Parts: sequence; C-alpha cells; structure tokens
Amino acid sequence: MIGLTFDGIILTAATLLDGGEIFASTEQIAPDTDYRAWLLAVCAMIEQVRTPQNAGDALGVALPAIIQDDVVAYSAFSLL
Repeated sequence: MIGLTFDGIILTAATLLDGGEIFASTEQIAPDTDYRAWLLAVCAMIEQVRTPQNAGDALGVALPAIIQDDVVAYSAFSLL
C-alpha cells in the first residue's frame, strides 16, 4: 500500500508493507503557490515510492481534520 499524509505544510508519501512497516518514504514542504502545484507535488511523491511490485496496490490517504456533529469543521484543504 502507498500511504499519503497531509499534515499542515508537510506532505509525506510512504510504501507500507503488509505488516504496516515503512518500506520507502519521501517528504516535502507543500507548495504554497496554488492548488495545481500542490496536486502535482503529491503526484510526484507517489511516483517516487511507486514500484512495479506495488503499482496495483491500494492508496491510503490521511487528512488531519476536526469533526463536530458529523461534519468536518477543519481540514487542511481549507487552507488552500
């Protein structure tokens, strides 16, 4: 599995083994120019950790958020 986390201004991509161990990872500061640059950075990070062995694996995404009354009250996307 390839896991992505978006935590404040840090983007992280990692290849996770079945037991949850990190096999490979990359991290960078999120671009602050525009949303398209941010998405391109995420795509580039995925390609950095993608291998022929995990090309068909699931992609997991973790987004920091506060949920109140079953509604997302804060998300990193609100800062973009």
